Amino acid sequence: MESNEIGFLRATWSRVVLGMDDSKFKPNGARSGSLLSPVLFNIYFQKVLRSMQAMSVDMEGILAYADDLLIICDSPCQLSKVIVKLKEELESLGLVLNAKKSAVVEFVWRNCRTRSLSIKSKVERAPVENFYRYLGLYLDSKLTIFTHLNKLREKLLYQAEALGKVLFQFSAGYRKDL
Repeated sequence: MESNEIGFLRATWSRVVLGMDDSKFKPNGARSGSLLSPVLFNIYFQKVLRSMQAMSVDMEGILAYADDLLIICDSPCQLSKVIVKLKEELESLGLVLNAKKSAVVEFVWRNCRTRSLSIKSKVERAPVENFYRYLGLYLDSKLTIFTHLNKLREKLLYQAEALGKVLFQFSAGYRKDL
């Protein structure tokens, strides 16, 4: 191997310590954007998934992609227990649940007028919101597409305005040929 190839491999793997028994697995982290990052998360997260399963959380109600997590609970009581257990399990692995990137959305029937949780209240310090963005998709409390489309419209209008300012700087003759 060439010295630059060896240097690349060292840089890729040097921050990771792997051990095969469950209790000794201590990754130091992977570089941001590394292909190794989601793999490490999946390996690391198995202990958390087993504890959720032991709490009778439906495994089909846990959606995890890379390090983004969505857990669907049947009741506010179960939700509180799951959040507490999730924090405990993550702390035992040396991880912390990012409160700034966490929220609770209560999904209700579209014609439902009452909710168990009030918006802007907190469940185990996680704010209750009317919608939340998960993997780029805005999920609202009634699981409609309208919130997502409105957010997308806002983004497109902002980008169109910014593009308009740039295009305005070009002459009319030049813009005609675009």
